[in-house]
Amino acid sequence: MVDGNVVRVLTRLAGLRSPFASSALAVRRVTPLADALLDPRRPGDHNQAVMELGARVCRKAAPDCARCPLAAHCASRGPGAAAIPRIARAKGRRAVVDRVLAIRAGKVLLRRHPADATRLAGLAELPTAESIGLGPLGAPLAVRRRSVTVTTYEERIHLLPPKARVPRSRDLVWVPFAELPFAAVAGPHLRWIGELARETKG
Repeated sequence: MVDGNVVRVLTRLAGLRSPFASSALAVRRVTPLADALLDPRRPGDHNQAVMELGARVCRKAAPDCARCPLAAHCASRGPGAAAIPRIARAKGRRAVVDRVLAIRAGKVLLRRHPADATRLAGLAELPTAESIGLGPLGAPLAVRRRSVTVTTYEERIHLLPPKARVPRSRDLVWVPFAELPFAAVAGPHLRWIGELARETKG
């Protein structure tokens, strides 16, 4: 098993000072070394020990080389150890999503992701304007921002126009407000629905 702690321990141990373009490439580069060092008699204990060493001693910003049991074999021990590994920071991305808040007869419209979806499987969210066939909607009721890994999403939430028709779709469901806590709604969306529903009533 090669996680961030293992990458840090082994790149320092081997003195791998060349930069990596991503964390995934660092893992790929270090895995053969991790395999070569693995104790085949107690692989689980070995993996746990290396991960704990990275978490407690060979720390990211403040490696404690004086306490490290591998210090005598480490090519990077000393003041320069904290600079290893050198992994390029992923560039941030920005995405804009137009969503629709539709409330009718005490129910809110949600779009549920299929159980086999690669992202948010089985969870429900406010539908996108595109998913219910709506074009440009003008000024939003609210804008919410959140970050997922390296992407910052700007979610523009619009009220469904009064005369707009909602298409029939297996993914679109009207959920009573009383059932929302049990409807597997994505956390941020559940919060937004509560906040905006109060605002629209006020």
